[in-house]
Parts: sequence; C-alpha cells; structure tokens
Amino acid sequence: MGHVLVRHRSELVSLTRQFSDPLVRHRAHVLLDTIDSPSIRVSAERMGVSVTSIYRWRKRFLAEGEAGLCDRPRPGRPSRLSPAARDFLCELLDGDPMALAIRPRRGRLPI
Repeated sequence: MGHVLVRHRSELVSLTRQFSDPLVRHRAHVLLDTIDSPSIRVSAERMGVSVTSIYRWRKRFLAEGEAGLCDRPRPGRPSRLSPAARDFLCELLDGDPMALAIRPRRGRLPI
C-alpha cells in the first residue's frame, strides 16, 4: 500500500514535525503509517480513521503536496463576524486568560 508514498517519506516526516496546522500533521502521520503497514485497513484501524479518508488524503497529497492535506472550504452560511471582530477574538483567545482580569459575579462560577 505504502509503496507509492515511500519516496515522499522525508517530506511527510517534515510535515509531522514542522507544519503549524495539527490536522495536516495528523494526516501526514496517517500517511507515514501506511508506508510500513501491511494493509490500508490495518493502518486505518491503528490510526482511528476511515479507509476512505486515507485514500482521499493520499490522492490529494500525491497531486498537490502539502496543500493537499489542508482542509478544504466547506459550504455554509458566511460568518457574521467582521474581519476586525474576528482578529480581536483570535487575539483574545491566543492571549493569557488571567490578563483579562474578568471577575465572576458573587456566588456564580465563571463559565
């Protein structure tokens, strides 16, 4: 199964260690596992993913490289947040929660 990916082993190893998106790192790990696995089904069970997902990721990786392992846009309603509001929210989420100094109201726990 993994013979197609053998020549990409070093690129996949690099993706598992250096790529910022954890989904891409996970998908690269899965593809690495298929290289030495006796079958795709064994690899899928061991890695906790579907066989179909492995085939899809392999096909996209071979065609597009690391970009093939990134998430694709999904259909749905557009966000109601403005770009400025999204940036502000990301800044808050990336920051130190203790620096916000939010105090719970008396008798209530913060959620």
